[in-house]
Amino acid sequence: MSPAFMKEATKTLKEELPFDHNYSASWIDNDNYDIFIPARQHAKAPDYWTKYSKGNRKIFIAEYGDWEYYAQNAGFNQTEFANLKEEERTSRQLRGAGEKRLLQQAYNFQEASNSNRKGASTIGEANWLMFDYNRGYSPDLESSGISDIFRIPKFAYYFYQSQRDANVVLDKKLFSGPMVNIANFWTPESPLNVTVYSNCDEVALYVNDILISKEKPTLNNNSDKLEHAPFIFKVTAFQAGTLRAEGFIKGKKVASNIVKTPGKASKIELSYDLSSAKINPDSPDMVFVYAKITDENGTVIPTATNEVTFALSEGNAEIIGQNPVQAEAGIATIILKTKDLKKKIVLKATSNKLQETTITITK
Repeated sequence: MSPAFMKEATKTLKEELPFDHNYSASWIDNDNYDIFIPARQHAKAPDYWTKYSKGNRKIFIAEYGDWEYYAQNAGFNQTEFANLKEEERTSRQLRGAGEKRLLQQAYNFQEASNSNRKGASTIGEANWLMFDYNRGYSPDLESSGISDIFRIPKFAYYFYQSQRDANVVLDKKLFSGPMVNIANFWTPESPLNVTVYSNCDEVALYVNDILISKEKPTLNNNSDKLEHAPFIFKVTAFQAGTLRAEGFIKGKKVASNIVKTPGKASKIELSYDLSSAKINPDSPDMVFVYAKITDENGTVIPTATNEVTFALSEGNAEIIGQNPVQAEAGIATIILKTKDLKKKIVLKATSNKLQETTITITK
């Protein structure tokens, strides 16, 4: 685009939207725009955009967290991560990739976000990416989402959730509350440096009800600008059972999270995702239905890949997508299309050597 075109486009914006708050923005760093919106990978490591100070223009990082780790293989801790293969360093990790890779993905986002906030001219950032997605031109998924394509969270999701303040009130309602989440499956193969994401002041970690320690957030060069840095606990040895994290604000316990060592796969648990919106009772609608492979106590088996078959026995609906479907990290998912919800829908899930189950969906 020529400078003359940029100038005219911005002039037109101001004429067509004559409000107090309208701004022109571009990936091109030019005086004709109010805001510069580069992607992180448009600069170079280790500074990226932290030293930008051109005129009075502010920066909104339009994309970060994926490409600089995938294509540029950049980042700041390459010495620390020298033992990792490129496919282990990347932020493109499927939910079934295992703890090591999911933790690395979350750390990449943390590292990049923390760096973004060191730029004096930076006013905001947009993570790439919320959900894994089909790309069309390639048969594999783009997998740098903080949730998978079926909206099931990865560890990185809880890192971002922890960046919300514990007590934000909007329209006289609590918008976000205190949270704590253990990024660990607590199996014999799990890391003993246990990462916990929380927006609390302090977190206590217990193994089988024995206190390991009570910690404040772990601050270093890759967490010192975050709203709420993660908590890292050093556990000396694995003991099958329960990990429990408790979050404290001003000395008061306000949140907790429990992770249990999974046993042998025993049964299926069915649920469906309304995403805060009820199923339309009169017109076609769609919902995700999840079949969780669990042990006899209801703990999801994070390594389970069982094939699950879904079948409708009642209701005006149909199953969309592959069926049977293989579980990923212990959860098999289908899309259920409801034509209407005037009558109940009954859906059954079966898998070899597992206790089958049914779920009833009503308006």
